[in-house]
Amino acid sequence: MAKSSFCHTAAYPKPVDIKTHQDLPDFFAQRGGVTLRDVVNAIPYVAMQKGLLTNDKQNKLNVFSGRIMEIEGLPDLKVEQAFELTDATAERSCAGSTIKLSEATVTEYIRSNVALLK
Repeated sequence: MAKSSFCHTAAYPKPVDIKTHQDLPDFFAQRGGVTLRDVVNAIPYVAMQKGLLTNDKQNKLNVFSGRIMEIEGLPDLKVEQAFELTDATAERSCAGSTIKLSEATVTEYIRSNVALLK
């Protein structure tokens, strides 16, 4: 059976999704890591645990709706990976997002683009 992070169904899981979500930690641990899209799912997962995001379509609670999400603590992500995280905040209904990257990471990206343009 193929495993997936269910990045688009995590908020409204079907029974098969719930079972797979339960199996995912062991699946990734056995392989020694996780993909970036699975990190994206940590955001709504923690919000659900704290009661800040609900699955119920009536009286839905979504702490992210209309807010700006600020992401810190991942300064060495590549710019493309940072884009993936900030772009995913739209899936949470955020108005926008920002991520704090190291100067070295941003410098590397800019130099790469300058070289490509030359």
